Amino acid sequence: MESLEKALAGKWTVKMKFEPSEKMPKGAEGIGEEVWRAGPGGFTFMEEADDRMPSGEVFLTGFMWWDGATKKFQGMLCTSQNPRGCDPQGSLNDVHLTWDGKQFVVDIESERNGKRTVWHEVFFEITPTSFMQTGEVGEAGGPLKRVVTIQATKVGDGSGGASK
Repeated sequence: MESLEKALAGKWTVKMKFEPSEKMPKGAEGIGEEVWRAGPGGFTFMEEADDRMPSGEVFLTGFMWWDGATKKFQGMLCTSQNPRGCDPQGSLNDVHLTWDGKQFVVDIESERNGKRTVWHEVFFEITPTSFMQTGEVGEAGGPLKRVVTIQATKVGDGSGGASK
């Protein structure tokens, strides 16, 4: 957890490039702000984001922690894109987080139109001042399709939280 915090803690601006899709035939771009920081007491690591995307403004808060019993990261995601906002039980069962010291991977399984889908997100090329991030989606067990590529640039230590 400490090495993940060291890698991502801070305030970041993000530039998003969305791949062409049925809803966006020419693709699209977006911008946003992310703040990554230790949670109260230092037992969790949190992400807060305010992203302005082609579909509108999206807010999210993510929480993660190390589970000593399972020897894995656990997590929960709350987002304005989810009609329920937060679903703690669903998040606990369907969010898989891994960190190998170089890449942070987030896999979220959900049901869409009666089928299990996977959101696969990878943070990579992490430096003290930047990182890259990709997001892919597809049916569970099938091929994934790139949805977005994000370039992040560090703009602060994140102690002030996201601004609005």
